[in-house]
Amino acid sequence: MIRLVVSCGDPSGVGPQLAAKLLNENPERPWAVDLTGPPELWRSLGVTESKATRFIGDNNAPTTRPGEPCTAGAEIQCRGLIQALEHLEAGQADAIVTLPVNKLQMRAGGIDEAGHTELFRRRYPESELTMVFRSDQRWLGLATDHIPLRRVPEALSPERIASAAEALHRASCKPVALCGLNPHAGEGGMLGDEELRLEPALELLRRAGVPHRGFLPADGLFARWSGLEAILALYHDQGLAPFKAMTANRACQISLGLPFVRTSPDHGTAYELAKSGEGDPGSTRVAFDTAWRLAQAL
Repeated sequence: MIRLVVSCGDPSGVGPQLAAKLLNENPERPWAVDLTGPPELWRSLGVTESKATRFIGDNNAPTTRPGEPCTAGAEIQCRGLIQALEHLEAGQADAIVTLPVNKLQMRAGGIDEAGHTELFRRRYPESELTMVFRSDQRWLGLATDHIPLRRVPEALSPERIASAAEALHRASCKPVALCGLNPHAGEGGMLGDEELRLEPALELLRRAGVPHRGFLPADGLFARWSGLEAILALYHDQGLAPFKAMTANRACQISLGLPFVRTSPDHGTAYELAKSGEGDPGSTRVAFDTAWRLAQAL
């Protein structure tokens, strides 16, 4: 049976609640889980330890309250993430699902990076990580991710675009449609010349045998997107604004290029929802299912 290790995320956020809902509603699931974070946190959410559900976190962790970020929660989410990675590196799990963290809380807890992706890039420097999102048949990749918009043009290169598109194609088994950077994909250089400068990426993809189209105006591409093609966006909001509008709470994030499978829900800590306890585990369900499916394929 595939075993997933779950980093608990911010214990004051909605992540543990939604994971607990998923575990409690699906006792006959085809995967097993190892849960970081305080065992008492999981017990308070109705999760029972068993052969298929193991608590591996610190029994002596301090108590936190839903919807109230705190120093203790900052330390728990950082400790849980590092423990989950060490657990995976030791061969004790087949994939990792990371529940949402608060980036400012991560820093308070001792991790200086701005989020999971940045930590992975430091911890696994030989990996060329590509941020990808999946919802049913729709797959979206990002050629750049957590950088300021003004730095996007200089961060793009034919090699980076081709590498991201190839990784997206391998994971999705779909042809890839590439967004242009500028309005109307530059209109042949009249609205910006980046598409012309980056055109060698298309030849690299042709040589690699990756079926593709591009560069294409992003607005029209998303407006007619059926999911038959995967889409590679060139920057974060170009892809995620339309993607999340289409797939609200039915998608997950995947980190391609790591030495293991990693998925995550595509939302944040949602403290207000954590206070109410009324969150929907839809995205969490997709994250667990995708991790299981990808781990099976390895």
